Amino acid sequence: MFTTCESQAVCTADDCDSSKISHSVLITGYGEDEHGTKYWEFKNSWGTEWGTAGYGRLIRGRGGDGELSNACECGILRQAYYPLLAEELDPGEQCV
Repeated sequence: MFTTCESQAVCTADDCDSSKISHSVLITGYGEDEHGTKYWEFKNSWGTEWGTAGYGRLIRGRGGDGELSNACECGILRQAYYPLLAEELDPGEQCV
């Protein structure tokens, strides 16, 4: 997916094959472009040469026909991950 949508304004469901999830990105936000297309903003791990300084957009929400976008099937709703800390950090302390 991420190789085919690199230069697009918003990656679409056509760029995604939900049966072959093989890459992770970090969702950093969401928004709506000048055409009213809702998207998730994500940071890719391939460096700043990829996409827009390392960031891309993936369509979110419902399509024009009212169906959920296949982009939801890119793993955002099914394989979400978040970090868990083994212990609480003191103020000012950093993870190493």
